[in-house]
Amino acid sequence: MPQVKVNEMALCAQAMAASERAIEVATETGALSL
Repeated sequence: MPQVKVNEMALCAQAMAASERAIEVATETGALSL
């Protein structure tokens, strides 16, 4: 059971990193204005 929780945390971390990278790319390309 603990292994499932670890997998969920890993997926969550990957999703967060991916979304952060997507925001960086969007900002660099000017698609996202902050």
